[in-house]
Amino acid sequence: MGRLQKLPIVLQYASLFAHLATFGIIGVLIRYGLEELFGPMVVGMTQNTSALFSSLPPNMVGCFFMGWVGIVWKKEITHFSEHLALGLSTGLMGSITTFASWNQELLNAITAGYWVRGLCGFLIGMELAQMSLQVGIDTAKGLQSAINSIQSSRVEKGLARIPKPAAESLERRQLSLFLFLVSSAVLWVLTSILVAKDAHSFNRRKLWLACVLAPPGVWTRWFLSHYNGRGIGRKRWLKWLPIGTFATNIIASNIECLLSLINLKVHNYSSALTVGALQLGLLGCMSTVSTLVTEVCFLHQGENHWRAYMYTILTMFSALITGIILYSICVWVDDYKVL
Repeated sequence: MGRLQKLPIVLQYASLFAHLATFGIIGVLIRYGLEELFGPMVVGMTQNTSALFSSLPPNMVGCFFMGWVGIVWKKEITHFSEHLALGLSTGLMGSITTFASWNQELLNAITAGYWVRGLCGFLIGMELAQMSLQVGIDTAKGLQSAINSIQSSRVEKGLARIPKPAAESLERRQLSLFLFLVSSAVLWVLTSILVAKDAHSFNRRKLWLACVLAPPGVWTRWFLSHYNGRGIGRKRWLKWLPIGTFATNIIASNIECLLSLINLKVHNYSSALTVGALQLGLLGCMSTVSTLVTEVCFLHQGENHWRAYMYTILTMFSALITGIILYSICVWVDDYKVL
């Protein structure tokens, strides 16, 4: 694309942040809805006393569609709109899935003495998330192949011309900037108003506040993703390790541990509301499972398959060990009841 098709740098960042904010808020709403749908009050698939954690359904759904928009159709979506591609993958799928809540559910089970249940839940979650991504990739490729076959058949019969992908243009970028600035502002203002007005339900109010806090979480994760592939130190050790994704997942998980500890020690409405919203919105969007399993998939496709397993083990055990130090030991010392 030529220079005339580019927006000023300030407007480019405004458009990017607006896309991420809009899809981040939508991702929180979808994650909360899936957790409630498959929770004990409706379907009853996930339980606090089960190895099927409440974060499992949204993690599976997010990873499945990550295979669509983040892998198979990423090139086509990026060609149409780079910010839309980032919004759908990093913003939406990254916010539907959450690593911090998943890790906290593991810690809750272990802290309560259910070590086997917790570890099984974590392993089941990782396996099903990876499988969901693969199924998403396969179904997207199958649909893509079917669409291409139908288009080729129509072209051969003279019923249609060879479709040309619509490249991103300055006009489309300007329209996208306007639409997503408006949509992100409307969603943020609306949820802010609902936080103040909807005082009849604690869970709904927590959800609205979580939506308000979601955009900074997505923006932080996007910023840290720039450290992927840079390595560590001047010699750039472990350049293959997605250090940005690893860092955002571990940082978010550790903050979630500290907030969960505060929630156990401080018993009042405001504290419970703020902590719950931070965990659901800010940390839920700051951490991600869909990007994690996508990176594991790409590492496994490389020559050094062991890197995929090393990355998975390093992420899981780093979050687990730091979580036990920050959360479980404090709970055991003070003898709090977790589950």
